[in-house]
Amino acid sequence: MLLVLLVVVEGVQLAEFGSGMARERAGLQAGLQQQGFEAAQAAAQRQFNNQQGLAKLVPSLQGQDISRLGQIGSINQAQAQAGLDATREANRMTAYQPQEQVDRYANIVTGIMGGMQGSGTRTTNVPNPTPMQTALGAGATLAGVYGALGGKLFG
Repeated sequence: MLLVLLVVVEGVQLAEFGSGMARERAGLQAGLQQQGFEAAQAAAQRQFNNQQGLAKLVPSLQGQDISRLGQIGSINQAQAQAGLDATREANRMTAYQPQEQVDRYANIVTGIMGGMQGSGTRTTNVPNPTPMQTALGAGATLAGVYGALGGKLFG
């Protein structure tokens, strides 16, 4: 009888030990799963914040692109204008060259004749602005427009 009682007690102890181990294992597993869930949730929140940051950055980058395209456009316009100005000046010089030669000859002759007044026609060469001056003028105009808009092109 004692032997049966010992076997029963031993069986109860083994059952308790087994159920305690199962509880500990389940608790450990639940803790690890909770940690994994919290880590995944934190990573998802970081990813969401990163996407929000990128979404806020895109309009700023687009504004910079538009600004740079405007700068390139004004540089191209200044270069084209400089070419047109050079062509205009060459055409003007070609058109007025005979008159300027006659005026020079008349001034020489009147200097020799003494007392005679020279012809009343005079031409003046006005130099065209350099491309740098043109670009600075365009930049100043753009800065004035930007300032008039309160420094906010987008928003």
